[in-house]
Amino acid sequence: MNLLKKTALIAILAATTATANANWFQIDVSAFGAPAHNDPDTLTGSFDEFGFSQTLSTSIFDFPNGSLNGSFYDTNIISELNAVGITGPSFTGPTLAGTNATLDHPDFSNMNIDTLDPNIGGITGKDGEGFLQNWELISQFHFDGVFDQSSGPTYTDGFFDLYTSTTGTTTPAADKVFSASLTSSSVTGTALKLTFEITEAIDNFLLMSTSEFGVFNDVHDLLANGDSIFMTLFTTVVPAIPTADQLVWVDNGNSVARQTQLNGKLTQVPEPSIIALFGLALLGFSARLRKKV
Repeated sequence: MNLLKKTALIAILAATTATANANWFQIDVSAFGAPAHNDPDTLTGSFDEFGFSQTLSTSIFDFPNGSLNGSFYDTNIISELNAVGITGPSFTGPTLAGTNATLDHPDFSNMNIDTLDPNIGGITGKDGEGFLQNWELISQFHFDGVFDQSSGPTYTDGFFDLYTSTTGTTTPAADKVFSASLTSSSVTGTALKLTFEITEAIDNFLLMSTSEFGVFNDVHDLLANGDSIFMTLFTTVVPAIPTADQLVWVDNGNSVARQTQLNGKLTQVPEPSIIALFGLALLGFSARLRKKV
């Protein structure tokens, strides 16, 4: 294989590898006042995924004309549930099918980030600095969108926030540690992909690196320097189109609601534009080599 072909292949492989590999994170628990746990420092081990399971999400659909087509939003914020008459801890009401169904308020067990992968925290995991033993991360989210009964949801706006909490409590701490704004969405069958831009991270809380054992930079400082950092949430929604027996009348008959449990992950993947620039740089280098040959 000549040098030109080798260089072009390197560019393709580099882009492919960068697309597949997520960046790595560490959390410094001193940022929210937690002490060091079982070692002298306050940093968790490295991880590349915030994992969640059985996260309770409530979809509220405008239903003035007897159709789901139109605006809707997903939320796990208790005040928003109360505002449409879903009072807790459980609310039972009639469905579109003429049966009854129950909608629940979320608690810590279905609001929290329950894994930092690979294998951070817990009894057997890598250094978690007390994750899930002394503290945990509680999510709050609100996603606006437009629903089509044939193709499903398209999300247009919203946010995903993380709070710290003492293990087992249902109310997040007063201060957010992380916030991200929804920028795009895609749905394939039951698979949902949401992309966010990080808008806030408290100082020295979340550190990021391109390598598990590389140099970690404070996300707060990166944002202050004007860097754009995007994260992607992957989950499934089953069924993608709610059925009549899942849709409960709420908001004095102006809306219907359904609940589902989400399982998935939140990860940070290098931006395609950066990958493309890297690949173009290598291809440009190969073109120069070709001129010299």
